[in-house]
Amino acid sequence: MIDLSHFVCLEEDRPHLQQPWTRGRFTYATDGRIMVRVPARIDVQENADAPEAEQILSKLTFGGNCDRAIPDLPPLRFAQEDVADPWDTGSPVLVMLITTASFQGSVFNLRYLHLLRWLGAKAGRPVDVMSPMPFIFGEGVGALMPTKAMPEVREHIDLDGVRS
Repeated sequence: MIDLSHFVCLEEDRPHLQQPWTRGRFTYATDGRIMVRVPARIDVQENADAPEAEQILSKLTFGGNCDRAIPDLPPLRFAQEDVADPWDTGSPVLVMLITTASFQGSVFNLRYLHLLRWLGAKAGRPVDVMSPMPFIFGEGVGALMPTKAMPEVREHIDLDGVRS
């Protein structure tokens, strides 16, 4: 059973996405960029403020469309940055350097592709460069939104020519 906390939002201004929720036969988790759906878990409560996840997932094609494994990925990179320490520990702050990757015809944050690889997910092809990429994994299905232009991107890699 996967730990759904990897897929929830950590941003304080989005409290309705900070916990997984159950609706009907399924349990969902999302941070607004990646969403997963697994069979309902009895330990996960309903959340009336959570998004209507099925409106997004019902538009995607899973099954035969999701046949591409996530290839080997370079490690995520971190650097010491001169930023405010949110925990006021007095220690240097390490910041993840944002790397994007071309994959399945769209551009994604490498951090999320690492999550999909960790899941053992198989990816499908998005309908277009702005549409979510469907994926399947042992316990369920999900969708990953492509990354929009981000000025803080430090590096871009091309995974479309790499076979897993």
